[in-house]
Amino acid sequence: MRKLKIGVVMDPVEKIDIDKDTTFVLMLEAQHRGHEVYFMEVDDLFVRGGTPHGRYRRLELKRATPHYKLGGPVEGPLEDFDSVWMRKDPPFDMKFFFSTHVLSLIDRSKCFVMNDPDGLREANEKLYALRFPEQIPQTLVSSDMRRLKEFMDELGGEMIVKPLDGAGGSGVFYLNQQDRNTNSILEAATDNGRRLIMAQRLQQHLVPCQHGIA
Repeated sequence: MRKLKIGVVMDPVEKIDIDKDTTFVLMLEAQHRGHEVYFMEVDDLFVRGGTPHGRYRRLELKRATPHYKLGGPVEGPLEDFDSVWMRKDPPFDMKFFFSTHVLSLIDRSKCFVMNDPDGLREANEKLYALRFPEQIPQTLVSSDMRRLKEFMDELGGEMIVKPLDGAGGSGVFYLNQQDRNTNSILEAATDNGRRLIMAQRLQQHLVPCQHGIA
């Protein structure tokens, strides 16, 4: 089997949970199979003359403390890799968005890119689920506070609201009609009606606390 040179764009390697992070498992397995793994963050990507580049470091992993060892930094075209893995966790902010455009410049005949950057732009963490309405709770996406409060009435007076570009529970709130802070929360969440948010029926497995989900 040919040894591959794999570049991984991800979150800071020192912060990953080795017992839960699937990227760690994928990289560890690639390493066990004799492939070389190189670490990059989104800020390490750049474009020179239409060619996407990266600043990367050789990464060695193990299930121990510490769980990683990094080599010295090297810069070069991303097409020098056999494969580049886009494994950066959301939020889907503008930095993430522009990084997918950089990765889209890679010549796919020279380097296999996973996950596909075009697909990442299309499949928003929150909005893509709307393609499967039968699999998700009752949902409204809107920036209009009146419409959001009417939707909460339809749901029986309580709901969950969340940003479209968040992750890991960031910006998620439990709302109910008795809470005097409901208007303030909706104003902040929608940036006074300028930002779309997602509102959903409260699921039974979620436990509401005063202003969030426990």
